[in-house]
Amino acid sequence: MSVEACAEMVKTRDPDRYRATLTAPAEARGALFAIYAFNTEVFHAVWATYEPGLAEIRLQYWIDQIEASFQGKATDPHPVIDALRCEDNIRWLAKSDFTDLIQARRWDAYSDPFDDEAALRAYLTATGGNLMAMAARVLGLNDHYDYLVRDYGYAAGLAAFLQAVPKLKARGRQPLPDEAEGALRALATDALTKMDATKKHRVMATALPAMLAASEARPVLKMVTRNPSLVLKGQLTRAPIQRNWRALWCQALRRW
Repeated sequence: MSVEACAEMVKTRDPDRYRATLTAPAEARGALFAIYAFNTEVFHAVWATYEPGLAEIRLQYWIDQIEASFQGKATDPHPVIDALRCEDNIRWLAKSDFTDLIQARRWDAYSDPFDDEAALRAYLTATGGNLMAMAARVLGLNDHYDYLVRDYGYAAGLAAFLQAVPKLKARGRQPLPDEAEGALRALATDALTKMDATKKHRVMATALPAMLAASEARPVLKMVTRNPSLVLKGQLTRAPIQRNWRALWCQALRRW
């Protein structure tokens, strides 16, 4: 029942990852839904409130629960924690991936800008990169390729982050350390290079069900390289039919 609850959570909050998970082997779906539901819970722990103090309390709750889970101690009854605690779900995973993701989300609770581009990259690696790495490990990708899948997750996270820039600014945030078009183009170009690097390793297809969730990242990043001004204008969102066709094309041709 906990896995079913996680699946419903992901279906409602993160439909792209829900659809991508349905392409995974049946034996891996439970763990994937648990990981992705955890991600949505941590995200909503911060963004469902405007009070930094409350967000901190909620994030600390998740750190405590993850710590207890990996130590085999009692945890609060919660469908996500229950699903993660299943031996078959948690045995592949590293506690640091969970805790680093939670710690990175502390930035979301405050209005402070990133100190520099390196800080932005670290945030995206700890969120998008860690999540992609956990999913790839569940799917059986060899740890030798961990750095590649983390880079891929970073690039996907950057695409989503750039799409969210106008909403973040409307909420009083300063999401970009440098809003110059040259800086934005450089970020997107570098991210595309990281995504392209995975194509050299066909073994990455093992992680395809995880990478399919980022099918929209490449076209979004390409838009930024062509016209960086679209970031601040909030014009990076493509039509649903374009998104759906892209996802189906990637799945059918096993492209990422």
